[in-house]
Amino acid sequence: MFHKTIQALSFFTLLWLLFLLAAPITSSAQGNKDAWLKKMAPLMKPTPFTKSSLGAVQGQMIKVISVIGKSDRTQGPKPNELITRACETHRSHGPIRTMITANIVEQAYEEALYLGLFDKKGNFKSVIQNGPYAGERVKFEYIVPAEKAPEFSQDIANLRLVRIGQKQQDNSFADREKIHLLKLQKIKQETRSRQVLHESESGHLLDTSISTPDKGPHYEKWEAAMEVSGEEKNEIPRIKLVARKQSSASRNNGEKLAIWVKVENLSKAPTMVTVHCFMLGRTERKRVLFNIGHAKKEVVLLAGDTQQMLLYSRSFPSMKNHVADLDGLKKKERGKAKFFVRGWVVRVEYDGKVVATGASMSSLLPYADENYRGLNGLP
Repeated sequence: MFHKTIQALSFFTLLWLLFLLAAPITSSAQGNKDAWLKKMAPLMKPTPFTKSSLGAVQGQMIKVISVIGKSDRTQGPKPNELITRACETHRSHGPIRTMITANIVEQAYEEALYLGLFDKKGNFKSVIQNGPYAGERVKFEYIVPAEKAPEFSQDIANLRLVRIGQKQQDNSFADREKIHLLKLQKIKQETRSRQVLHESESGHLLDTSISTPDKGPHYEKWEAAMEVSGEEKNEIPRIKLVARKQSSASRNNGEKLAIWVKVENLSKAPTMVTVHCFMLGRTERKRVLFNIGHAKKEVVLLAGDTQQMLLYSRSFPSMKNHVADLDGLKKKERGKAKFFVRGWVVRVEYDGKVVATGASMSSLLPYADENYRGLNGLP
């Protein structure tokens, strides 16, 4: 009986020790991923489409697969996940470029593992360390020769790892290479499309750190246009409004919700309008609708003019006490106060009159009406 009791205790002791050993790994998993991402992200900075030497891009690839190797051996993120997340930190990496780059880098890493190119400390070596090819040297080469895709001569998405004895011949351009050339062309097309879109949507953004109009050459042109305009400048303008969510709250933007707004003056005279953006949240417990941000900006517009801006909510962490008050949480519960973004409403005013409205969903449009001002702290 005593012997069985000891066995039972040993079994449960073993389970308890396994739990203690596993707990720290689980709790630090996200922090571990973030640490590896911090190392990898700078290495994945997009390269411009210009001709370069193989040496520079080869050095970049070696650094990349070295980080991947160390992450893989220390229970860090898997190669494809790490590369994908690192690419996504850069605006120029669209879905196509990210996917192709991640696949190429992962293939290079797996080839390095197969050939035995990592020493006992996990460092990458250009001489095979073990296996049937031990002692042979390796190098990276372009998948698509530089003369056929010079703009990708410094992009790791155009590299592969080979043994020196298998080096691609200069005149070799088989079906595999032709298919990869089509992929590179898709990367180039996607990158340029994203650049044009970014320039058209975020170029010339108004400074919304102040609510008054930006003072500069555009403002001076507007003042001059107002002086020579007739009675039309005193008429209610016709304004076209376009708005959408630019980004959710994250550490990259100070934990603030960002709304992109574009206003266009369809009238034949210059005008000044005020853009109001109300961002709404709902508490978790009592589901109280409340204002998580009211950003406003006075905008001067020439006839046919368009202006764009980014408007931000308050910092989400700064609203924790307010949310706790709205939900009536006790002292011990206040630290767990939560809320969800309900949506946003944009209202454009001219001389206090509403001339354009928009919202993230039609059910919120009534809150853009001026009759709702001050209602329960909402717009």
